[in-house]
Amino acid sequence: RLELGQGWIAELNRERLALVRVPPVAPETGIGAGAGEVTWGAWQVRWGPGPGGQPVRRDGWTASVLPAEYQLTGWRPGDRIRPFGGAGSRLVVRCMQDAGVPRHQRPGWPVLRQGGAVVWVPGVCRSDAAVPGDGMEAMRIDVTHT
Repeated sequence: RLELGQGWIAELNRERLALVRVPPVAPETGIGAGAGEVTWGAWQVRWGPGPGGQPVRRDGWTASVLPAEYQLTGWRPGDRIRPFGGAGSRLVVRCMQDAGVPRHQRPGWPVLRQGGAVVWVPGVCRSDAAVPGDGMEAMRIDVTHT
């Protein structure tokens, strides 16, 4: 990675050289009770009541979580996640690498947290935390890149 100035970098990613402008990192945003919608950086996030007991996709763009207050932040070096259906925890950066997220996009990639713990990295990995069971109230969160 080489800083070129004025927000541009040259970056080698999976044996390809890319010249890219680094996207700004959006500030931490709270989401929670009820329904809502927010533009967070280059992402659109919508949430509202949804059914519990839905199949959990580790790499999906939609997640069902227990109704609570959450924080939407960017990735931070050292973040760890306990992948759903896995054992132990993994560095979020490793999950992003496995999902093919380019290095320059990682700081601006949305991360859903509850009390500091990583609950979900949309399109990358879902944790085993805040997963609603059958018949439980749930909150559905949808994330799209704008």
